[in-house]
Amino acid sequence: MATKVIARPIHPPAEFKSAASPAPPPPEPRRSGWFRSREDQAEDAERRLLVGENPASTDGVMAGLQSAGVKSKFVSRMVPCGTDAKTGKPIFMNTLIFESKKPLRGRTKKTAMTKAPLRGESKDDDSGGDDDPEAQLEIPVVMGHGWGSGLGLFYRNFDAVASIPGVRLYAIDWLGMGRSSRCTFPKACFRGLQPSNNCGLNSEEAKKTRTAEAREHDLRQVRRAENFFIDALEKWRESLGLSKMILFGHSLGGYLSTVYSIRHPERVSRLLLCSPVGMPKPPADLDERAMSTWRGRTFRWLWETTTPQSVLRGLGWVGRKMVNKFVWGRWADLEDIEEQELEKIAAYLHTISVLPQSGELASNSILRFGAYARNPLGDRFRAGEVKAPTCFIYGERDWMSPDTATALIRGGQKNVVSCHVVANGGHNMFLDNPVAFNSILRKEILSHFAHAHFLQ
Repeated sequence: MATKVIARPIHPPAEFKSAASPAPPPPEPRRSGWFRSREDQAEDAERRLLVGENPASTDGVMAGLQSAGVKSKFVSRMVPCGTDAKTGKPIFMNTLIFESKKPLRGRTKKTAMTKAPLRGESKDDDSGGDDDPEAQLEIPVVMGHGWGSGLGLFYRNFDAVASIPGVRLYAIDWLGMGRSSRCTFPKACFRGLQPSNNCGLNSEEAKKTRTAEAREHDLRQVRRAENFFIDALEKWRESLGLSKMILFGHSLGGYLSTVYSIRHPERVSRLLLCSPVGMPKPPADLDERAMSTWRGRTFRWLWETTTPQSVLRGLGWVGRKMVNKFVWGRWADLEDIEEQELEKIAAYLHTISVLPQSGELASNSILRFGAYARNPLGDRFRAGEVKAPTCFIYGERDWMSPDTATALIRGGQKNVVSCHVVANGGHNMFLDNPVAFNSILRKEILSHFAHAHFLQ
């Protein structure tokens, strides 16, 4: 089949972009009627964002040659991660597996590092814990996105990480998000607290009892929601035969990466948390303040009963227009992002957002109104539940505050090793300022090598 080559439009140099000039308006989406996106549309949007207009090559390998996208070679796979609890059907996590550079050599346990096969290669049967002086050291780095997003938004960061010698980079869509299987989310998490019969207790005792019951109920529903993602990630790891990983997570992905390290500490060698949600404790009067105004009551009701994705699903092409406005308003002022890239980002976010409802429901079971965690990560760090060395990365204009992370460092939390702030970056600082962000990310991964036992 002939390949259609589309030349990139010629844009004026960055120095001709005036800060005072208004950003171009988002394009009008084609009005194709009321529809819900299909998996093939999402796959096509992801491919265009990652590798431009070039079609996927044989064996499922995408090559970003002569495009503004990813230059590193990678394989796109659906990796098994269990079965749907309701239907019993197999479920999969969308995964990019990047070709690693020259592996490092050194003496290590055979099970310490793992080489994942590409293009159907069979994995060697390793029984061992014996020392292998000529082991090929490949340290898996796994990148997980945030809520309402997908692995495609890391397209400006993949090359920087994949080019580190000795790193095998994996990028995942969390179960129920992106292009991963949209299986049944445990909706039992949303059952309201049933008040107990406390007629025999005075008002103060009844209040304490109800508070304890509410806390216990919250922790049960949080754990059920966490298990939806954590169990899938563990089965994903088993499917690929990985032994130990560096886990990178953005926003909700940072929260889930931390919880995974708590449940499976032997599988995580380092945590790289990029603006993780759920670090601080919520204000004591959060509910009272929310219920004191009609705006607060309305916003809290919306938080607990619906999601932005459910709104987009019902709006058809109007929903696409809303996503276009969001993307242009967020990133159109950046000098190094062209209009063509913005169109691809908008198409990608819209197509993955209107896929069937699933993992997005975690927003109101793991998080409370106001994006506070029901079981805050800061408390779990202080309690010593997190064992892995941890690095935090925030944006200068981030709506997530680094205060809790810096307080952990000042308080002598030994496993919290650093906290970085990316200049001119917001919550998505990996898109806002990829040069500075990539430099920090590479530095933290290389610092892990400095502490590993290997011979260069």
